[in-house]
Amino acid sequence: MRIDLRSYFAALFAGDLAALGAPPTDEALAGHIRAEQVSLVLGYSFGIMLANACNALVLAIALWQSADWAFALVWAAAVGSAALFFGLQARASRRITKPQFVSRRTMYRLVRNALALGAAWGVVPVAFFANASSGAQLVITCLCAGMLAGGAFAFSTIPIAAIAFTAPIFVGIAICLGRDGDFIYLLMAVLVLVYGSVLLRGVFVNAFEFRRRIIAQHEAERTVRQDPLTHLPNRVAFNEALNGA
Repeated sequence: MRIDLRSYFAALFAGDLAALGAPPTDEALAGHIRAEQVSLVLGYSFGIMLANACNALVLAIALWQSADWAFALVWAAAVGSAALFFGLQARASRRITKPQFVSRRTMYRLVRNALALGAAWGVVPVAFFANASSGAQLVITCLCAGMLAGGAFAFSTIPIAAIAFTAPIFVGIAICLGRDGDFIYLLMAVLVLVYGSVLLRGVFVNAFEFRRRIIAQHEAERTVRQDPLTHLPNRVAFNEALNGA
């Protein structure tokens, strides 16, 4: 039982949708699917990280007159610097030839980084909303909404990474809106949960469709290189191997 749970969570945090009910695949194909997922994330990463840095700067400016301005400045500097570092790193990775296989360890690292960035943004409504002016509260609301949408878009093929990024922000918003006990804020918290559910459902639908498309493409490529009667490599596969040698 313990081994089964360990295997399940290992597959889940590696972004394998078989842990969520999709048809299972062998590790070679799963690694190829992970490579396609990571390639898409890297394609978005520079723009997303640049947006993170700009959002952090906007927040620091909006909270300049707040009692929490010093903490906001430190937070913005830390998040902005980290975002620029990872964005430039992702941009450099895009110049390398796209891998055909990505290990589970790489996916674990991606999910961990998504959780860390989401947690950093989840701090914002809890730490800054209460003491902010009405204008700054509007800025915080817009930034959190934008980060939720941007995170869901960036990780739209990896549901566990999308959840890791958005969950801390949802929790931060829920704590912020629910701690005053104001009925209007409670209604807003319900709306946030409803919108979040719709957002994550879209992520799951897109991820399952992406996985199905990659598997179909892989099967088509394998059929072209395989004799239908003997299931051995055919002339196309032989010529490719010869050219590679």
